[in-house]
Amino acid sequence: MYSRIYNYISLIIEVQTKTVESNIRNTLQDHWRQSGEKVLLKIQENYHGIISQKNGAPTPRKFLIYLVEKYKKSEDRAYKKDSKTCYKLFERYSLDV
Repeated sequence: MYSRIYNYISLIIEVQTKTVESNIRNTLQDHWRQSGEKVLLKIQENYHGIISQKNGAPTPRKFLIYLVEKYKKSEDRAYKKDSKTCYKLFERYSLDV
């Protein structure tokens, strides 16, 4: 994660690699810990990944892996649904171009 993903993100947002990981970890922990009841219910309904027994939040690594796997599954379903359309992270484009 450090050498590939965090390093790449750190170059984009111009911060140190360690800062990327700690910011993700702090955000996850704060969000899981300080959210209201409605938000926590939504998290429980939508996030089915591994969480820490200590703080009840996922680690940055587990969370990012979960998101990638979920994205891949949704991408596969979308591609099967409409074979002329491809979905990439944050964009959609047609194969007819």
